[in-house]
Amino acid sequence: MEPIYKKCLMAATQINEQLLPAMGQEYKQFSRNTQDMVLGHDSLNESRKFSKAAIEVMNTSQSDNKNIRTYLFRLEAIDKKLDMQSRKLHDLLSSIKDKFANRSKKIAQLNHEYLIEIKDGNTPARELLISIAKLGKDVQKVINEEIPGYKKEVDFFMKKTANDICDEAHSVYNKIQKLDEGTLPHMRTREWTTLPDAYFRTSGAFVNGGY
Repeated sequence: MEPIYKKCLMAATQINEQLLPAMGQEYKQFSRNTQDMVLGHDSLNESRKFSKAAIEVMNTSQSDNKNIRTYLFRLEAIDKKLDMQSRKLHDLLSSIKDKFANRSKKIAQLNHEYLIEIKDGNTPARELLISIAKLGKDVQKVINEEIPGYKKEVDFFMKKTANDICDEAHSVYNKIQKLDEGTLPHMRTREWTTLPDAYFRTSGAFVNGGY
């Protein structure tokens, strides 16, 4: 094999054995951090706890206090807001998963094609080396720009959701407590949303064992 083709092979092998696994690990870390951040959001979880407790009270008893009834209805409306934001979050995470899966699949397939071209020797080596170097930069872009971009999308969504819901939920709850501390006596710990593992599982980039 000519020296320049050896350079091509080394570059394509580095993408296969180092950069693609690093990209996969970076996405897995993003997924773990996202799950922890979303499910561990105390203010949103408390908002869901307040709203569900209000709904349980409304389904089992009727307060004689008009103000308390008004506040219970407001918490019920907040519960619907939480449902809506939960669905939007699911759509966002599903979209992010699809974007990453498609991107990583295309990169891995292209690198596999380059490995075959190296073996066949039909493509000019210098042209091939430039293409492989560009592909390596694409992987670095995914790691350094695109995955952090996914994080920014999720962070922005979570901040906006919390701003739209949490202050109101806590304010309404505190007003109920001032009127009658016994209105919401049995509140269970709640997670404001669920995150199926499928949103974070990807098939992973194909890594070719040789050429």
